[in-house]
Amino acid sequence: MDMFKDIDVSGAEEQSDFLGGSYTLESGLYDGVVKLAYVMPSAKSKSKCVVTVIAYGGKEITDRTWIFNKNGGATYEKDGKTRMLPGFETINDLCLMATGHPLVEQTLEEKVIKVWDSLAEAEVDKNMPVITSILGKQVTAAILRVIENKQEKVGNDYVDTNITREVNETDKYFHTPTKKTYVELKKGVEVAQEDLFYTKWGEKNTGQTRNKFKEVAGSAGAVKSGSGSPKPTKSLFG
Repeated sequence: MDMFKDIDVSGAEEQSDFLGGSYTLESGLYDGVVKLAYVMPSAKSKSKCVVTVIAYGGKEITDRTWIFNKNGGATYEKDGKTRMLPGFETINDLCLMATGHPLVEQTLEEKVIKVWDSLAEAEVDKNMPVITSILGKQVTAAILRVIENKQEKVGNDYVDTNITREVNETDKYFHTPTKKTYVELKKGVEVAQEDLFYTKWGEKNTGQTRNKFKEVAGSAGAVKSGSGSPKPTKSLFG
């Protein structure tokens, strides 16, 4: 499949590294293995997300990361510069850390997998584009434990409620053998362990829970929540 062959992010700014009883993992750094990664389209626009399932020891984390906007683009403009969408950059990082190659060079194959169907309110078998080239690959992730508003469906939309829930969010991916980010690997400079972004992230965030909950006004307790194919590149790992 060539879903990504016409996505051009060559003019986008290079990324930078920023520190920015439960079923969830504590915030921390975890080594994992990619169990599943597939592309899911939006029912309302040209937007697409990548759903990943990564096993960290005995715990599997499922992330839904939006890589294309409603117009089907992977970039946006800010301060006169073209930048990758945050979600596209995240999945691009995952691919780079797992294989040494970006998202646009990964292999996609149609496979029948179990996917949640909101109408059936159950998992059903569906033909989905699976990113097979990253399956079984090792990756290290900076995972946050987050408290946020639980949502409920009202009509065709999901809205925030005043009920809290705990979730895990993947903040950053690292190359497992070196514990370096894409930026650090690309620089090709030897860095002491204590100076790696991996180490600094861990010092700042390990064991810390981020509270994103915002009280919803109103007695109902809920409001609306808000060109050309790139040339193949040399592997990041040589």
